Amino acid sequence: MYLKRFVQLFVVFFVTIILSEWLATVLKFNNLGIRIIFVTIIGYLLLTIPLTILTILKNQRKFGKNNSASTQMTHFRQLLQDGSNLIALATVNQAGKLATSVITFKESHNNDNVLYLVSDWQSTRVKNLQVNSTAAFTTWYDDKTGQRISSNELTIEVLTEQEAEIEIKHHPEILDLTENARKQAVIKITLESVLIESFQGQPEIIKW
Repeated sequence: MYLKRFVQLFVVFFVTIILSEWLATVLKFNNLGIRIIFVTIIGYLLLTIPLTILTILKNQRKFGKNNSASTQMTHFRQLLQDGSNLIALATVNQAGKLATSVITFKESHNNDNVLYLVSDWQSTRVKNLQVNSTAAFTTWYDDKTGQRISSNELTIEVLTEQEAEIEIKHHPEILDLTENARKQAVIKITLESVLIESFQGQPEIIKW
């Protein structure tokens, strides 16, 4: 139990005892049995009502945050589905030389912040990622809305053949990119945050 909640419980309990005894004295309940019953009932009511209020307020804050995050995630997924499934992926080789290429992606069906790519094992992007995990991407620019999603805060990895087989088993949507995904390099991007830009409003940042 957190110290803050312990202190809250102690204060409520102490106030409950004082108020119950004060009411019993004011009402002149001198009989011990009646006094015990009265103090118990009043004490219980005085104790449970504040605790119930504290619990409700805590849940409101908790679920309020969750609902807000859920709305953001739903918005992000919708943006991915509405836009092109092309991204410009920037990778860096061991010598620090930058390379940018355009590639299709597939969002995970289960995780909003996970994207999959499939590429040839001999491609520059794969070779770069095998020695340097630094990367960034931006989605295709929408001429009408100006919508664009970009990120340089991500974890990117080229899965081994065994890892790719397991990933495809749990995420068959990877095969939507190509039926030969098992014979190619599967790249998994786990987003930490994204920047969403458009003509329709201020830039928006979503974090995970």
